[in-house]
Amino acid sequence: RASPDSTDQWCGRTRGGSATEWGGELVMTRTYIGTYIKTEAHVEGKAEGIYIADFDADSGALRLVGEPTSAVNPSYLAVNPILKS
Repeated sequence: RASPDSTDQWCGRTRGGSATEWGGELVMTRTYIGTYIKTEAHVEGKAEGIYIADFDADSGALRLVGEPTSAVNPSYLAVNPILKS
């Protein structure tokens, strides 16, 4: 994971890279991707859980950040409104 200092916890944007201008700085949008790790009737799970990536809106590129967090079929994710993480 990226250090807490590099992430704007409220809007999910990270500074750096070649992305959209925001507040005079280049930023990327922090993205969380839930995947299937177990095979179900409708999907052959082959992933590793929750991935974190930075999204560059200018290029459409996703850059993985760190290693995936293990969780069983986290196909639906929600941000905790109190903790925001």
